[in-house]
Amino acid sequence: MRFDRPTFCRALSGALWLFITAFTASAVEPLRERIDKTLETAQPAPLAPLAGDADFLRRVLLDLTGSIPTAAEARAFLDDAAPDKRAQLIERLLASPAHTRHLATVFDVMLMERRAEKHIKTDEWRAFLFASFATNKPLNQLVREILGADGTDEKQRAAARFYLDREAEPHLLTRDLGRMFFGMDLQCAQCHDHPRIDDYFQRDYHALLSFVNRTAIFTDEKAKRSLLSEKVDGDTAFASVFTKETGAAGPRLPGGVPLTEPIFAKGAEWLVAPVATNKALRPIPKHSRRELLAQHATDGSNRAFNRNLANRLWALLMHRGIIHPVDEAHSDNPPSHPALLDALTDELVALKFDTRAFLRELASTRTYQRSVEVSAALADAAKSAAQKIPTLEAEHKRLAAVAVQSHEAVEKLETELRAARKTAEIIGAELTKTNAAVAELKKLSDAATAVLAASQQVHAAKQEALKLVADALAKTSEAIAKLPEDKPLAEAAGKLKNRAGQLTNEVNTAGSDVAAKQAVAKIPTDKYAAADFGAKAVQARLDETLAKIKTGEQQRAAAIARRVTERQAEHQAKRAATSAKALVEHGELTTIAAASQSLVDRIQKDLAGVRPIIAKQIELTDSEQAQSIAIAALAEVRKQLAAKEESVRLVGEALAKAELARQKLTNDTEVAAATTQIKTRHTQLSAEIAGAQQAVATRVTELKSVEDRLGGAKQAHAAIAAQLPAAQQRLAALEAELRPALDKLNADYSKLDEVTTKLGTQWGGGFAIGALAPLTPEQFGWSLMQAAGLVDVQRAAAEAEFDKKTPVDPKTPADPARLAARVKFTEQFTHDKLKGNLGQFVNLFGGAAGGPQDDFYATPDQALFFANGGVVRGWVAPTAGSLTDRLAKLADAKAAAEELYLAVLTRRPSEAEAAEVQRRLAARPTEKAAVAQELVWALLASAEFRFNH
Repeated sequence: MRFDRPTFCRALSGALWLFITAFTASAVEPLRERIDKTLETAQPAPLAPLAGDADFLRRVLLDLTGSIPTAAEARAFLDDAAPDKRAQLIERLLASPAHTRHLATVFDVMLMERRAEKHIKTDEWRAFLFASFATNKPLNQLVREILGADGTDEKQRAAARFYLDREAEPHLLTRDLGRMFFGMDLQCAQCHDHPRIDDYFQRDYHALLSFVNRTAIFTDEKAKRSLLSEKVDGDTAFASVFTKETGAAGPRLPGGVPLTEPIFAKGAEWLVAPVATNKALRPIPKHSRRELLAQHATDGSNRAFNRNLANRLWALLMHRGIIHPVDEAHSDNPPSHPALLDALTDELVALKFDTRAFLRELASTRTYQRSVEVSAALADAAKSAAQKIPTLEAEHKRLAAVAVQSHEAVEKLETELRAARKTAEIIGAELTKTNAAVAELKKLSDAATAVLAASQQVHAAKQEALKLVADALAKTSEAIAKLPEDKPLAEAAGKLKNRAGQLTNEVNTAGSDVAAKQAVAKIPTDKYAAADFGAKAVQARLDETLAKIKTGEQQRAAAIARRVTERQAEHQAKRAATSAKALVEHGELTTIAAASQSLVDRIQKDLAGVRPIIAKQIELTDSEQAQSIAIAALAEVRKQLAAKEESVRLVGEALAKAELARQKLTNDTEVAAATTQIKTRHTQLSAEIAGAQQAVATRVTELKSVEDRLGGAKQAHAAIAAQLPAAQQRLAALEAELRPALDKLNADYSKLDEVTTKLGTQWGGGFAIGALAPLTPEQFGWSLMQAAGLVDVQRAAAEAEFDKKTPVDPKTPADPARLAARVKFTEQFTHDKLKGNLGQFVNLFGGAAGGPQDDFYATPDQALFFANGGVVRGWVAPTAGSLTDRLAKLADAKAAAEELYLAVLTRRPSEAEAAEVQRRLAARPTEKAAVAQELVWALLASAEFRFNH
């Protein structure tokens, strides 16, 4: 391959830049401090305080390992008094196999977006990622292996999944390459310049497409596997469906210059040339554009690539990119903090793309560790912001005008470039046509010239022959003059003279032929010369136009860079003004809400003063009504008593007569039976009289009590009788005033909540508060299994198996190598045993395959999964080792409450929560396991569990 000076110079400058960047980075303060200073200086309002230990622990475990901590881990961390315990925890997590596993999962989802496996098994791909992160492989090297893989190297075959499981479809690859590796979704620039985004051009799309449009899938039938193949030709031509502008693009990275490619003679482009009759032969070109992509994208010199990786790693921990969404980097969606993103990008390169070191810096910042709660100290900030608003708005207006001018400058240059390209296209077509005509004329000229040359050659040969014969004749004549008697010599001279005469005639004839052919050749030769002169003039015009295009493209690139910078400045100014106005609005609404609350409090206080007076009237009325009811009730029971007494009298008289008849008619059985029956009834009625008498006594007592209460009510009423009319009027007025006051208070708080939410969003985008983020499907699944106890059970089994296979050496019981191997084995064992449970969480809580995976939504199916599904309920059953089992075995209900909340929510319960757990357990002492199961399920199904805190 020939020496390529531009490529060499770029590589050398890139290497020097990397060295200078690394040297500079080592001389400045740690990245974590620069991050905090940048963000804390830029905030327009009080920053959120640092999150408490419980929230930090849960957050950092989820972000670095993909799962919540155990109850024991939470208790130990919360009780640890060491001032550097957070830093120690971060180090421990970054060194753990769980962190490696989590990064492999994150990058699998990021790069493959849950696509189904086709040519490469998902487990093989994840194992490749796991092995890469286990060795802390530089991130750019990992990407280089992915982008350069073709599937032939068995050790690196899994890396080809990015291409193979997208079926090597060029346009799908182009979109995903742009999104995932350069932070640019160029899909809508395929057929025209992007309709919404000024910075995305059709040429950019096709320049990226040119890296992969020659790639296809090759099926190795013998080995039963799919590989990537590549052609040696096929540039990307395009035509805009809007402007009808046409063009062609060679390989060029976003934000870069066209890449130089080697040139091979026709037929010499292949290492393994294709054979039409041998479809089993995989062609291999000497030059691969995919390898060109892999090399130039990842060598540290492409700013878009480096910035995208830095932004995505930032978003991994902060749950929001500095450019957000992370695949929409353009001037209309500028970084929230451009200087910070530049610093992060430079640092990642200086760290040689060390993912672990980069994440350590991010996790160690105060920014990462902030609470999700908006600071309550906003009043002073609102006053300060109110004074700044005029200045901020004026600055925003000025910068907006500058941004418009910069955009117009780009548009003007783009229009000029478009016209120049059109001119070049026309001139190019003219040149093609002219060159074709020149070629035809050259053929005629060359043919005539060839005929003339042949004639001239004959003429020259005749002239040379004549000269030779003439010279020989002259010498022979000189000899004869000295030897006149030599007859043979004289005969020879005669022959030479005759031949000279013949040749003279032939020379004259040949000369005439040359003259004739010169006349014939002059016409096509003159036409060719004229046409060639014209073609060179056209070429000169084309070269001049192309030079203008090159200059115009350089000017446009500079103008676009200015537009990006000025739009960033305008965005920053707008953000500052908007945030200040929202802060002032929040302060105003807080004041309004406080006034509304004060009014409601005053009305309720006045009502509290009036209502006791009104209550006396109500009490009197109630007492009078109670007296009437009591009198009526007493009359009723007395009536019932009188009726019963009359019944007893009548039945008694009947009994006396019947008894007399029985005594006289001793043998009459029927009279005896009737007498007995009457006696029984008399006894019953007599007993009922006792009950009725008791009822009367009770009613008398009740009436006495009511009359006593009525007497007191009359006395109390008499004391306030004079105040009552005014109090009644006041009550009506206050109640009429209260309803709208409450409505206004609710409306004021609603507006305040809305602005508070808006502030939270703004400050979240500015990283002034922590990010409250939902768990991913994988985090959710692993955290559920951790909380319920499944992970602990499998860990115990793994440790037992390892100890059995690799027993402790009594001489070195704390052998670091053995302990590290034990941790690694335990993680792999546990993962393999439980990973099959994750599919249902991905299906229910994940995004559609091939689409964004960072959206949070709730569905009926998710609710039904928790409410009715047997999976989670089975996990929280009181089986050996489960959380439910542990809780049921704890004798102390307070200890059970702490264990429950630490295991599920990574915090200790509040007093009210602990009391509720104790109450529920005490209410069903014989059903502790059932109560514990209900409590565990309730916390796992809570909204709090679904978020990181």
